[in-house]
Amino acid sequence: QLQEFDQEPEVAAAFWPSRRHSRLALLGDEMECRWPQPLPSGAGATAAAARNMALAKIFDAMNDSREVVNLGAQPLDAEVPEQVISMSHFLPQPFLLPEKRFLFFPQLAQAAGSLFLQKRLERLKPQIHLFGHTHFAWDQRQEGVRYVSAPLGSPKEWRSRPRSMRLEGGVPTLLW
Repeated sequence: QLQEFDQEPEVAAAFWPSRRHSRLALLGDEMECRWPQPLPSGAGATAAAARNMALAKIFDAMNDSREVVNLGAQPLDAEVPEQVISMSHFLPQPFLLPEKRFLFFPQLAQAAGSLFLQKRLERLKPQIHLFGHTHFAWDQRQEGVRYVSAPLGSPKEWRSRPRSMRLEGGVPTLLW
């Protein structure tokens, strides 16, 4: 049984029908890119879920060989608590994704985040995690982690939905 990041039921096709687009139009990069290994093939929701999981695993594995960078002027000191800031394009937690009924493209939920990334953050234990992908401003603390998304977005997005693009206090935002 595959466990996907998107756990919410699909939005009915009659709901905002002008906003329905094909999976290919929104998430076609999975077919247009060359991946280091073949993706699961086939049609339907089960095959799409298998491709999503395979891609999430590929992206997560890219972090395995990365080194932690100490940005401080001083070497790490055992008496000073370690401060960890992590970043990702994708969402690390399902609660950071607005409900599908509020999304312009509800299909975004199928490729918005990764449970592999969620597990990696559980091991890293960052104080702040910066993320993107949804083009929704977000600043929330949960279980000791501050999750922040400060989207740049497009001019059209800023005109059509400025309240969902703006963080309290504006951008740039003081993080620490």
